[in-house]
Amino acid sequence: MSDRIRTTRTTTMMSRSSTGVTELDREATILSTNGHNIRALQLNRRALKIRLHHVDVAPFISLIDVAGSHRAVAGDLVNITERLSIADQTLSTNYRAQALNHYYAAYKITSEYYGKDSALATADWVILHHTMNSTTTTATNTVPPTNDAAVLHDFVWER
Repeated sequence: MSDRIRTTRTTTMMSRSSTGVTELDREATILSTNGHNIRALQLNRRALKIRLHHVDVAPFISLIDVAGSHRAVAGDLVNITERLSIADQTLSTNYRAQALNHYYAAYKITSEYYGKDSALATADWVILHHTMNSTTTTATNTVPPTNDAAVLHDFVWER
């Protein structure tokens, strides 16, 4: 077997394993720290996809790890939007909406896993609220809602 085929098989197997996800997280963190947010976003999205796959397929992974991946993807999206110019308003709005979706997914997972009154769920809600406030002035509730209808009501965007 040639080295190229062996390397491809090893890379494929590693990209589906929980060890591979840890390596992706480590590399994404280094890239994000050095300002390479687009590449970090690609790696974090791949890690999220693998973690979502392993929610149902062995080796099983905790939903809290999935929430962490959602947070990482959202953070990269926010960092990218902060660097975009005003001319890229459509792209910036699209990335900001994706970030909100990922932060909301992380909030939902942590609030279901630990309870809505937990410190982590409250922290996720504050991050979600902060991201919403950086794009709109209609959301003013900094306390986590008691039901999901209140969250969806806060997603009204004013242009």
